[in-house]
Amino acid sequence: MISLPSKVPIIVVHHPVSFGCGIDGMRGLCIKIVKKDPMDFGYFLFINKGHNQLRVLWYDGQGFYLCTKRLSKGRYSNWPKVGENLFSTVAYFQAQGLLAGHILEDKGYLPLWNS
Repeated sequence: MISLPSKVPIIVVHHPVSFGCGIDGMRGLCIKIVKKDPMDFGYFLFINKGHNQLRVLWYDGQGFYLCTKRLSKGRYSNWPKVGENLFSTVAYFQAQGLLAGHILEDKGYLPLWNS
C-alpha cells in the first residue's frame, strides 16, 4: 500500500496518461496540466490509460519518488471522469480510499472531487 502524509496537498489528475515516461515526463505532465511543479507542491496521482495502474509522484527535498500500484484484477472504476476539470485537489482520506481501490461513494465518504 502506498501511504500518503495527511498534511500535504494531494492532486488527482483526471485524464489517463501513458506510463511510458519516467520521472521527468511525469513532472512535465504536472507542470503542463496542473501548472504546479512537484518540487514546490504536494503529491500528484495519475492513472494509466487502461485504468488498472496508479502512479504517485512527489519530491521530498532531496529527490523525486515515483511509485506505481497495479490492481491485480479489475479497473479503478472510481477515478474521476475527464470533464471541465483536468485535476482535483482531494482530502487525505479520499486519496487513501482511491489508492485502496474503494468506490468512495459506497463507503460513506464525503462528496468526492473538490476542485
